[in-house]
Amino acid sequence: MSYASIGIIACIVHIIINNEALHSVEDTPENIVRISYRRYLLSIILYYMTDIFWGILYEQEWIVATYVDTVVFFFAMVLSVHLWTRTVVLYTGNKGRGGWLLMLGGWVIFAFQMILLVVNLFVPIMFDFNAQGVYQALPIRSVILFMQMVLFLFAAIYAFVTAIKSEGKKMSTNRTVGFSSIVMAVFIALQMLYPLTPFYSLGCLFGCCLIHAFVYKDKDTEQRQQIQAVNQKAYRDGLTGANNKLS
Repeated sequence: MSYASIGIIACIVHIIINNEALHSVEDTPENIVRISYRRYLLSIILYYMTDIFWGILYEQEWIVATYVDTVVFFFAMVLSVHLWTRTVVLYTGNKGRGGWLLMLGGWVIFAFQMILLVVNLFVPIMFDFNAQGVYQALPIRSVILFMQMVLFLFAAIYAFVTAIKSEGKKMSTNRTVGFSSIVMAVFIALQMLYPLTPFYSLGCLFGCCLIHAFVYKDKDTEQRQQIQAVNQKAYRDGLTGANNKLS
């Protein structure tokens, strides 16, 4: 239960901190960044749930159920990586060659992971359970995690380079995105070294906390101020400040 407890705590904190960001919004061009980030947050919740159930099922030695959960676990993991690359590009606003390569990397890793999961059903290359029901992390699992680590490091470099070309809040946003990516890369490396410790969950939690504290709240406040400004122009005279006839 100790393994599952970490996932439970991470999931609860994740939902509490990102409660507002998890609310659905209208699908408009103005909300595209928020929608992308919300999808990423939802994929993280799916990952947490599979991680929690994995710990419970594994301790109960329900091997078939644990195997199915492991497949969904790896799917949720790589889905979150793919959605993160898109969110990074939208947050930085840099849609040049670097952004294109980053999103391409997310698609490549996602497709590669899906192929590996299918192959693993017939020939164990990522993970397996031996005759005693003990989980075995196989070499290809480390390969896919290494690819994710490299992608997150690339995302960090991409965000920091973009930050250098930015100013003010935009620079701060890009730096935070970069640090969040580094956090994930470090915890993925730890996950590679310790397969039965939920370091990946902790990395997701800390990374999302950084984004919420230094990026999302600022963007949400900025968006509200823009809406208030529009409303003020609609109901007040721009010159005198007096209420117009519409109000």
